[in-house]
Amino acid sequence: MFLAKVSINRPVLTTVGILIFLIFGLIAYNRLNLNLQPDVEIPFVTIQTIYPGAGPKEIETLITKRIEDAVSTISQIERIESYSLDGASIIIIEFQLGKDVNVANQETKDKVDEIINNLPTDAKKPIVQKVDLRLFPVVDVVLSGNLDSRQLYEIADKTLKDRFSQIDGVAKVQITGGQEREIRVQLDNKVVFENNISLPQLTQILQMHNMDIPGGYFQIGNQEYTVRLDGQFHNPESIRELEIPTAFGPKKIRQIADVLDAGKDIRQRATFFNVKKNFRNESVVRLGIIKSSEGNVVKVADAIRTSLPEIQAALPEGCKLEIVNDASEFVKASVDDTMSNIYLGVIFTAIVLFLFLHDWRSTLVVAMSMPTSIISTFLLLQVFGLSLNMMTLMGLSVSVGVLVANSIVVIENIFRYKKMGETIKQASYKGTSEVTVAVLASTLTNIVVFLPIANMSSMVGLWLRELALAAVFATIFSLIMSFTLTPLLSSLILSKEHKTGRLANWFNNFEARQTEIYRKLLSYILQSKFKSFMTVAASILIFIIVVMLFGPKLGFEFVPQTDDGRIRVTVELPAGYNLDETANTVRLIENRIKKHDEVKHILTNLGKLSDLDVGTNMASIDVKLVDVKERDTKLLDMISVFTKELADVPNAKIKVDVGEDMGGGEAPIQFFLLGQDLDELEKLKNETVEKIKNVPGLINFDNSSRAGKPEITIYPKREKLTEVGMTITELAFTLRSAIEGIQSAKYREAGDEYDITVTLDDESVNSPEKIGNITVATHAGAFRLAQLADVKFTTGFTKILHRDKF
Repeated sequence: MFLAKVSINRPVLTTVGILIFLIFGLIAYNRLNLNLQPDVEIPFVTIQTIYPGAGPKEIETLITKRIEDAVSTISQIERIESYSLDGASIIIIEFQLGKDVNVANQETKDKVDEIINNLPTDAKKPIVQKVDLRLFPVVDVVLSGNLDSRQLYEIADKTLKDRFSQIDGVAKVQITGGQEREIRVQLDNKVVFENNISLPQLTQILQMHNMDIPGGYFQIGNQEYTVRLDGQFHNPESIRELEIPTAFGPKKIRQIADVLDAGKDIRQRATFFNVKKNFRNESVVRLGIIKSSEGNVVKVADAIRTSLPEIQAALPEGCKLEIVNDASEFVKASVDDTMSNIYLGVIFTAIVLFLFLHDWRSTLVVAMSMPTSIISTFLLLQVFGLSLNMMTLMGLSVSVGVLVANSIVVIENIFRYKKMGETIKQASYKGTSEVTVAVLASTLTNIVVFLPIANMSSMVGLWLRELALAAVFATIFSLIMSFTLTPLLSSLILSKEHKTGRLANWFNNFEARQTEIYRKLLSYILQSKFKSFMTVAASILIFIIVVMLFGPKLGFEFVPQTDDGRIRVTVELPAGYNLDETANTVRLIENRIKKHDEVKHILTNLGKLSDLDVGTNMASIDVKLVDVKERDTKLLDMISVFTKELADVPNAKIKVDVGEDMGGGEAPIQFFLLGQDLDELEKLKNETVEKIKNVPGLINFDNSSRAGKPEITIYPKREKLTEVGMTITELAFTLRSAIEGIQSAKYREAGDEYDITVTLDDESVNSPEKIGNITVATHAGAFRLAQLADVKFTTGFTKILHRDKF
C-alpha cells in the first residue's frame, strides 16, 4: 500500500500533509457561515404590484389577470398563485425544481415589462423578485421614545435604516409602524363647490409648478456657464403662496386649502409590551434586520449589538433602541449543543475503544482519526459552498462511529502481525496493506448510501444534501487517515510487547464468559432445524407485533419542532373593523397572556397578519418566552394553554401557533376548491367546512374565503356625464382624489423626498351622504357626485385568490 509505506518511511512529510488539512480545516471552520438550516434556493418568484386605494375586484381585473396572462407562457411553471388584496396584487410562481431560479426571475421580469404599459398609470411599478428563504429578520429592534409616530418613523427611515444597512452581512431593513411624512393640500368640499375647483386639475397644476430642469450652457470668452431652472417648492409656505385659477379668478392656495406638513393615514402600527417591567408602549417602530444570503447569522447579530451603543448615542434625547428578538441566540445554542454532542461522541467512543483494546497507546492511535477527520471535513464544506448548520453537523454526528471503524480494522491487523514476531514498522506496513481492499470496500458501502441522497432532486433532497455531503466527506477523510495517520502513529508509539493490567484481565475474563454463554445459546438453537425455524419465526413475529403496536403511534414530519421560545398569535376581527377596535381586542389578549411567568415580552403588528393578509381588522402578536432552561412548560404546552385561554375572546378569530422565521408557515394539510363561479365556490366551501371542522385533533382550521366587507359603489350615469362634457376617467380621478388623495408631486428637503397629496378633509367624506355630495367640477359648472352617478351600498371582496388562473 503506497500511502502506508510513505507514512511509515517519511513521517515528517506525512505529518506536514496532515497538518495542512488540519490548519486549513480550522481556518474554514472559522469562516463557515453559521445557520440553523441549509441554504436552500427554491425556484419561487413573486410579483408585487401596489395600486393605492383600489379594491380586490379592481386589482384582480386591472392588474392580476393581465400579469397572469403574460407570465403563464414561461416554461417549467409548476403552479401560479395570486392574491388580489386591498391596494396590492401579489403573484407567486412556483417553478419545477430543475429550473434555475435566476433564469426564471429574469424571464418573469421580461414578461412583466412587456405589458407594463397596459397597467393603470397610477399603479406602482411591479416588483419582481425571487423568493429566498434565508431572507428573514435575524434581529428585531424596537425604536421608542417621547416623540410622535411621524418623528419616530423619520428617524427609523432616514437614520437607522441606513446605519443598520451599512453593517457587513445586512441585506435590508424592514420598517413596521410609525407614520410616513407627507405634505397634504387639504380642501373643504364646500370651498371646492363654491370655486368650481377640479381636484385632478389642481393635482396637475402643482406638478407643473414643481420642477427643476437644466437649460443647457453657453460660453463667454473662455468661461462656460450653465443654465438651470430652480422651480421646485423649497418649503410648504411656497405651496401656500402659489396662485391657481378658479371660477372667480386666481387665488392663492392658502385661501382655499390648508397646506399641512402631516403624515399619511395609519393603517398599520406596532406596539411593544415588556411583561417583566409591566410596561406597554402603544406606538413603536419595529425594524426587522435581514441578513444577506452570504451573511453569518451570529456575526451579523454580534455586529448589530456592538454598534447599538454608538447608534443610540446619535439619537435624539428620549429615544431608545432595544433588541427584542435575536435569532442568532437560538442558532448559536443549537449549534453549540450539536457540537457538544459530537465532542461527547468522540470521548465516549475513545472510552469504548480503551475498554476493548486495553492499551492507551492503541486507543490514542485509533481515537486520533476522529478529530482529524472532522476538522479536515470543514475544508471540503467550505470548498463546496456549504454552511455550518444543523444538517451538516448532523452528518458529522452520524459519522462519528464510522470514523474509527477503518482505523480499528487496520490496527487489529497490525497487532496480529506484531504477535507473529514482525517489527513495529513491518507490522504497521503489512497490517495496513493486507486490509486495504477490505477497508476500502467497507468505506464505499457507507459512501454509496449517502451519495444518492446528495443527488436527490426533490424538495427533501435539497434539505438533506448537506447532511449527506458532510457524512461522505468525513468518511473519505476517515479512510485517508486509516491509511496514513494510523500506520504512522502505530510505527512510532506502539510498544513491542503488549502488557495487560488488572483491569484488562478482568475485562478479558468478562468478555470470555459472555462469549461462552453466546456459544452455548447458539449451539442449542442450531441443534435441530425445528429450533432454528422457531427462532426465526419468533423474531419475525415479535417484529410484526412491535410494528403494529408502535408504528401507528409514530408521527411523521419533515423538520422536527424546536423550542425557540417564540409563539405567534394571529387575530382577525370581522371585516370593516378599524385599527382602534383591533387594538382594543389585542389589549385584551395581551392582558391574558402577560399573566404567565414564562412570557418575556409581546410584540404586536396591527393591520397585518402577513404580506398576503393585510387589513385594519387584523393583528399578529409575537410572544417571546423566557429561555427554555428557565421554564418548566414546553413550547407546545404553552401553545395549548394560550389556545384554551383565548378561545372565549368575543368577536375574534384567533389562532395560536409556533413563531416562524419566514413570516408565517403554511398549514401541514391544504387543499383547494377551484372554479370560476364565486357563488358556487362559496356554497361548496360552506359544505366542506361543516364536514371537516369536527374532525378529532383538528386545530387552527381556517379557509381563505372571508365575508365581504361593506362597500359604497359608484355607478356613473353615462348620459348625464355626456351632457356636462365629462368622462368616466375624470370622474374616477375626482373621486379618488377626494377620498384617498392623489400624489401630485414630490417635496424635497435635505436630500429626501416626500409626497404632496391633494385631497378633501376627513369631515367632507366621513359618511355615505357626504360622499354623494363630493363636488365634481365640469365645464358646465360644479355638480354633486350624486347628480352624475348612483351611490349604493354593496358588499365588496376582502381578498380574491387564484390558483393556476382559476
